[in-house]
Amino acid sequence: MEDIKKYCGHDDELIDKVDRNDVVVGAMLRSQKGDTSNYRVVNAFIIRDDKKVFIPRRNLNKKSFAGAYDFSVGGYVKSGESYIDALLREVKEEVNINAGMYKTSELLYLSPFTSNVSSFMKIYLINWNDDIVYNKSDFCESIWVTFSEMESKFSKEGNSKPDLLKVINIIKRRNLTISL
Repeated sequence: MEDIKKYCGHDDELIDKVDRNDVVVGAMLRSQKGDTSNYRVVNAFIIRDDKKVFIPRRNLNKKSFAGAYDFSVGGYVKSGESYIDALLREVKEEVNINAGMYKTSELLYLSPFTSNVSSFMKIYLINWNDDIVYNKSDFCESIWVTFSEMESKFSKEGNSKPDLLKVINIIKRRNLTISL
């Protein structure tokens, strides 16, 4: 693993390679994952008390899904990291909110083999009612919408990351209650 780490550039990350059961079987560079689904990600919806969800739009300079609406927060689980540690890191990096300043709960755990998503992922809810100062290198703008507004907006416009709409549809199909 040390050999892999020394080749990691600042734009690359070492992530865990997992098997069909989400068990770590090795490590790989994020840039080398290709079209496989044998890695982990975290995503979160930041939701206010009025049930509106923070949805940012990815910067146009992003390598993938440039200009697409995205989860409030999301990212790869780095090698050796737990899902929750990855969430805390991504929340700080993307929306500048420190751990312990918000209430969070796990909403979903999804497998690419049973849920048709890109990778193994945990979806969290974060309760936050203050302003959000997002990372301008990640996002160019944002909106606050309800889950029902998201479904109609993104299914019509087709301008969101594919997993975002898939997760919204899973929430609807499972009739999940969105509250903390």
